[in-house]
Amino acid sequence: MQAENAQEWAMREKLGSEKLALERENKRMRSEILRLEDELRERSRPPAVAGDVDTKSLQDELACKTKVFYGFCLSRNFARKTAAYLTADSLKHVFC
Repeated sequence: MQAENAQEWAMREKLGSEKLALERENKRMRSEILRLEDELRERSRPPAVAGDVDTKSLQDELACKTKVFYGFCLSRNFARKTAAYLTADSLKHVFC
């Protein structure tokens, strides 16, 4: 019986030391994951100077094209309304 207790005690100590080793390894891996996530976040961030210039130029180009498109839409609507008015006016003269 004493031999069994000694054997169990040895097994318990072995499992306890394995548990501590696994906990240390787990902690080390968590810190490694955090470090890698930070590094990935830094790499995925665009450069401040070059990105700002590109973004600004693209925004300016988009604003310019939007103004041109908006002007085109206004002139097109004006042409439609004028054509509709002239067509209706000329038809009124024909049928009156």
